[in-house]
Amino acid sequence: MLLKWIAHTWASSNLRKEEARTQRLLSRYDSEKAACDSRIADRKSDYQRKIKERQEMRNRELQEYIQRMNSSLQAVSNYMPKLDKFQTFTFTCLDSWMKVDLIQQEIGICNKKIEALRSTIDLIDAYITELNKLSQRQGRHVWREMTAKRPLTVSNDYVDKTRRNIDRGSKLSNDEFSNELKRLRSRRDALRKEVSVLIDERVILWARKDEVELVHNANKQTLGALHNDCCDQWNEVLKGFESYYVNKTTEHNYVNQWLRNLKEGGTLEEITEVIDKSYELIKLAQEKYDPIKGDFLECRTIVNNARSSGDYPSNYSLVKSNLNKLRPIVQDQFDLIASKRFLCGWRDELRGYIDKLKRLHPDETLNSICALLLLSEKREVNTWQAFGIKTYQRVAYSNKQRGDQHAAAN
Repeated sequence: MLLKWIAHTWASSNLRKEEARTQRLLSRYDSEKAACDSRIADRKSDYQRKIKERQEMRNRELQEYIQRMNSSLQAVSNYMPKLDKFQTFTFTCLDSWMKVDLIQQEIGICNKKIEALRSTIDLIDAYITELNKLSQRQGRHVWREMTAKRPLTVSNDYVDKTRRNIDRGSKLSNDEFSNELKRLRSRRDALRKEVSVLIDERVILWARKDEVELVHNANKQTLGALHNDCCDQWNEVLKGFESYYVNKTTEHNYVNQWLRNLKEGGTLEEITEVIDKSYELIKLAQEKYDPIKGDFLECRTIVNNARSSGDYPSNYSLVKSNLNKLRPIVQDQFDLIASKRFLCGWRDELRGYIDKLKRLHPDETLNSICALLLLSEKREVNTWQAFGIKTYQRVAYSNKQRGDQHAAAN
């Protein structure tokens, strides 16, 4: 009986101990579960709060974007009537210039005709002069004087016949010579009359040119005023796009820091300059990262493996401490690259807007007209002479610059 009592007491004691241990474990598990549930709830609440904040931020950004786009579109809409007026009057100015150009071409043709006729007259004068100097003419005078002063002493049928042949030939030659001179002089007089007629026509053309030039100069002045008005408003619209992100706050600390120190708060030109300077900062950060890259990757691998497997090595605390020391260097490089890419997105977005806006610049109208004239008439058009305007683009990026910056951004 004693042994039975001892066995019962021992079993009961062990059972109570096991029940107590089990209860402690359950209580600990319940506490851990409650703590885990609390952490999950806190984390869920934190995630919900962050999602809500981010959604609200996105909604604000979307609202600001819509407002800015509406403002930009309104500015472009206000600009379009002036551009339409400029484009319409461009053809009026083009018409008056074509009249001036046509008369100028006629004057040029007239000048060439006069020059060609005068050149021909000079040649005829030289030919007449040379004919008058021919030795044959001087020889005929000598022959006549000699035969007149010294009659032939011998006379017979042969001599008389020969003399008559010589006289007849001399007379024919003299008649031909005189006829040639008369023909040349007549031709020269006719050419001089043509020159006189052309000179009178040229005077009339000059008078007509003065009239149409007076009208064209007035058109050029009007078109120049319209062009300046368009350019001023176009530049205002452009400035609005260039200043699209001025004093804008972002989630990137480096971006906020860089923009805060800018004179105008972040225009397109300033953003481009900041991007150019960021390459040097990224290079310095890379130089700091390269020596620790191997240690950082090794420590990160050990910590990640320990957390996923639950098997923590004896040097885990040291490895984690080293990882925490190296992380700021890695994070700094990551933040610099992310900030630079973020600004590159801004820059490319603004350039896209401006590229579309360039099509509305008044110079594009003039360049298009000149291109059409070049194709149709096979000659270049001087925009200053035709419109009184020197075409240009205020904002221009060469293809090479675009390519270099795009390559660097990637």
